[in-house]
Amino acid sequence: MPAKRVSEMSELEKRRYSLSARMFHTVFLIAVILFAVSVVVSYVMFIMSVEADPSLRNLFDLQNTSHISYLLQYGIIMLLVTTVLAVVLVQQLKRKVVEPINELAAAAEKYMRHEYDEETGASYFSDLDIRTGDEIENLSETMAKMEDDMRGFLTNLAEVTAEKERIGTELNLATQIQASMLPTFFPPYPDRTEFDLHADMKPAKEVGGDFYDFFLLDKDHLALVIADVSGKGVPAALFMMASKIMINNRAMMGGTPKDILSFANRQICANNTLDMFITVWIGILEISTGIITASSAGHEYPMICRKNGTFELFKDPHGFVIGGMDDMKYRDYEIHLNSGDTLFIYTDGVTEATNEANELFGTDRLLSTLNEVRTKSSHEILNHVHENIRGFVLDAPQFDDITMLSLRYNGGGIDMKEFTVRAEIDKLSEVNDFVSQTLEAFDCPIKTLMQISLAVEEIFVNIAHYAYAATGGDATIRAGVEKDTNMAVISFIDRGRPYDPTAKEDPDITLPADERAIGGLGIFMVKKTMDDVSYSYINGCNVLTLKKKLH
Repeated sequence: MPAKRVSEMSELEKRRYSLSARMFHTVFLIAVILFAVSVVVSYVMFIMSVEADPSLRNLFDLQNTSHISYLLQYGIIMLLVTTVLAVVLVQQLKRKVVEPINELAAAAEKYMRHEYDEETGASYFSDLDIRTGDEIENLSETMAKMEDDMRGFLTNLAEVTAEKERIGTELNLATQIQASMLPTFFPPYPDRTEFDLHADMKPAKEVGGDFYDFFLLDKDHLALVIADVSGKGVPAALFMMASKIMINNRAMMGGTPKDILSFANRQICANNTLDMFITVWIGILEISTGIITASSAGHEYPMICRKNGTFELFKDPHGFVIGGMDDMKYRDYEIHLNSGDTLFIYTDGVTEATNEANELFGTDRLLSTLNEVRTKSSHEILNHVHENIRGFVLDAPQFDDITMLSLRYNGGGIDMKEFTVRAEIDKLSEVNDFVSQTLEAFDCPIKTLMQISLAVEEIFVNIAHYAYAATGGDATIRAGVEKDTNMAVISFIDRGRPYDPTAKEDPDITLPADERAIGGLGIFMVKKTMDDVSYSYINGCNVLTLKKKLH
């Protein structure tokens, strides 16, 4: 292979060539200097010898050609000896210094270009065989050790990176799973115009401990839940999902909000080894009337905006947090929403959002923010709050989950009137008068009114006889007309023992009267004369609803 020109060499090759050339030039210059020094020394010794013995002057007579020849031979021999010594010295330096350094440089270049190949196990410094017995050999061994350490470091780095990617993937899946646990499609009930509902949750980490939930218990009852689990990250997220499922399942079984919270508290306290807790606000909206029956387990106060009014803090009675202490008692209370009123519930991540100056967003700033968009939709209200929080905290990190739910009540679509009496037979005429007067205001036909009166009598008498047994109690009757369907709606509400009359099997009317089973004929006639009969057990009450088309 022909030698490269200097101009064709790489930078590294040029540096290696330059080192060899400089070393040869330096050694050769030293040889020339040594030669000159030897000539000078010889001349000085000649002068000193002549001064000591003048008879030696003839031996160095320059007029004598033999002397001149001797001096030339001496000089040439000294030059040759010096040159040979210089060449030998250069070769030794090249073998002991230049070549090992070039090997180290080549290994470093390959290492920088390829690093450590895990598949082939290739190494560069460890394969060098430098045996100079000096600092260069020590440098080679140090580089080999560095390469071995770097190999271990890169292997550990690859394992840590792979583990981090795996954890990142699992956290991403956990985020998706948690998001799928929350209602995220809005509007959630497009066919229900009685309310405008929107909610969202922005976790501080990949997964959060806050959650919201809402679900229809029946056609006329909507459950609203918002909660905040202590702590953050994966433990809080797992606790959150278990709590959400528990509360949802218990609510679907019936009972008031206080019953639901008491049940959840008992279940969590039974096996709460991590001493975690959760604040919860739960409310059950009776869509037809706008009445929310609610209970709070240490949660933030709700905010309510009345129609044509402003948002205000609603200081509801608080119970203890869920999971904090067993056998805690909770209280129900009511919020009456009228058409156009808005309910806003949230977690402490909203009011405790902190900026770089360590200032809190605060309750007053939240109220002011809400009042800026009090006439807007629930979706717009939540977006505006988020924008104001972002503008407040700026570049400060988010320390807590931010969760909000807004509900605007548009009215139940039913002009309902309510009448409460003792569940006693002698109150039947008062009940019938109440229902008749209410429906007559809507021009209810006589035939329809008679059918409804017979059904009302059957249901009220059953409540009076069987709901409370010997203790007695009240019965509430609500009557009205659905504006869109022109359907009369009559609801009977009592706090007696749970009983669903619609679940009873219909009697076989083809059989003679003496062969039919006793009971069931009255509710059967109610089913036949009404367009719809439905039962639910909600907030500790039996609720039986009759519907009949007026025209």
